[in-house]
Amino acid sequence: MTTSFAWPVLEMILYQEQAEKPNGMINNASTKITPAHFAPRRFAAPLKLSLPTAEGYRFERISDIVYLAAEGNYTYIHLCTGEKLLVCRTLQELEQRLLGAHPFQRIHRSYLINLHYLARYVRGKGGYVVLENDISLNVSNSRRQAFLEALAVYFR
Repeated sequence: MTTSFAWPVLEMILYQEQAEKPNGMINNASTKITPAHFAPRRFAAPLKLSLPTAEGYRFERISDIVYLAAEGNYTYIHLCTGEKLLVCRTLQELEQRLLGAHPFQRIHRSYLINLHYLARYVRGKGGYVVLENDISLNVSNSRRQAFLEALAVYFR
């Protein structure tokens, strides 16, 4: 009895045997098996983020992250549950992993926010944002324009 683990190996052997036969003898069923079936899988953007903590690793859903706050070479990650995690990664490292595929925007050298949890933006000198959990965070003058452009794209 063969297990499901052995099927890909058997299919590859069958494919190689059929490829060695003359062209007139190739079985139609075996022509459907190609080396592309054995290529490594490509995954879409990850749904969870691995976070190294003092106890080990935590795997949190990216959609549950409200904002990240820099603290030297560490980062506090604030979750929608109200929990606050301290991870031993810089904000810049986490920003590189989150930007692009997820709705995060850097608003200050110390803050990266999830636009999904944005409640309002208050203009002024630089201005500030208020998140759904009533946390206010400053928007730096140097990052204001990029932030406003990101808002225009995200909320169109």
